Amino acid sequence: MATVAVTLASMFHLGAIISYGLTVTSGVRNEEQGLATGLVTTTQQAGLTVGIPLLGVLATTGTDLYAGVRTVIALDAAIVLGAAVLVAVGLGLRRAR
Repeated sequence: MATVAVTLASMFHLGAIISYGLTVTSGVRNEEQGLATGLVTTTQQAGLTVGIPLLGVLATTGTDLYAGVRTVIALDAAIVLGAAVLVAVGLGLRRAR
């Protein structure tokens, strides 16, 4: 079961990375495409640098590693869902202008 959850999470993360990369760079002038891409990549790298170790620590804090991994996967899913809601709201506000 955990393998299926990790596989699905990985697929959805990849889709999210591509989607937000396209969203951030769409509508940006050609002269500023490099800047927009650099900002996207920087935030992604900062998230990986902080997020993976933090989730790893949370997963191994308790005595039951399997329960810790399940908790971290649920936490990660909640974070991704929250980010998706923020993006949807932001895109809605952008369209309203």
